[in-house]
Order: sequence, then structure tokens, then C-alpha cells
Amino acid sequence: VCMPNLTATIRGVVGQVLVVLSVRNKDVISRRFGLKTGKKETLESIGKSYGITRERIRQIEEVSLKQIRVNLNNGMAVRVKPFVSLAENILEQAGGVSREENLFAKFSGVAKESPANAALVFFLSLDGRLQKFVEIKDLHTFWALSNQHAESFKKSLSVFVNALEK
Repeated sequence: VCMPNLTATIRGVVGQVLVVLSVRNKDVISRRFGLKTGKKETLESIGKSYGITRERIRQIEEVSLKQIRVNLNNGMAVRVKPFVSLAENILEQAGGVSREENLFAKFSGVAKESPANAALVFFLSLDGRLQKFVEIKDLHTFWALSNQHAESFKKSLSVFVNALEK
């Protein structure tokens, strides 16, 4: 399913999506999502490097994401769509729900954090149709096509666990 030269392609699209931002705001978004290194940074650590509060960084992130979404609505969405569609196809093949590592492995060939996987999470969060469920007790971080898929998955899982406990 993987696109040829995914890393270079996705890096180019990330650059095009971020072009509407100032240098500082671009840096904040890149570091929050881990777009350069694959590792996400906290509001706190980014704030320290700029000598401003984490709340100010959160505000910059919020404003920047709004700016990017406006740009997406003005035609940039077609550049992001192939990556979102690929993730949707991976989730459909997995029955609508996939552990984040498995989604990453099928998307980029790398299950762990990487710039390509960070870009995928960035694009999916901009798109907003797929649901991310952050790791909670007994469940790894996973993605779902919809809330219904996630609820159905959680229900099946609890039935399975109860059966095992008996």
C-alpha cells in the first residue's frame, strides 16, 4: 500500500501546508507534531526555548492550526487527501480500527515514531474525520474510522475479556 518515496513526498506536502505560517509558528507546529524528528515536544519545552509560557505556545498552536485549515479549504486539501485516503484504506482493511503502531507500519513501513508517521498524524488531525484514541488502561493508542467503529471494538473487547476471565 506504501507510496513510492513516501518520506520525500510527505515532507514536501508538509512544507506546502506550513507555508502560510510565520517562521516561529511553523517551528511550533513542527515541534508539537514532531514533523522534523518524529518526536513530539511538549508545550512546556517549546515555551522554554522561546522564553514564553506553555499557554502562549498552546495559543500559537491553535491559531496556526486554524490558519492551516483555512489554507486547506482554499485548495491545499487535495495535497493532503492521498495520505488521509491511504490511512482510511488501511483502517478499512483492519475492520475499521487499528493500533497506531500497526497503522504506522502499513503506512510508512516503520511502526515507531518517524517524521513520516508524525506527518500522517498531523494530516489526520487537520482532516478530522478519523478518530484517535489515546492510550488508556489496557488499551494502546488506536485509530478508528468513526466513533461507532471504536465503540463496537471496545464492546467486543470487553465481551472477550469477560469470557476469558470466566
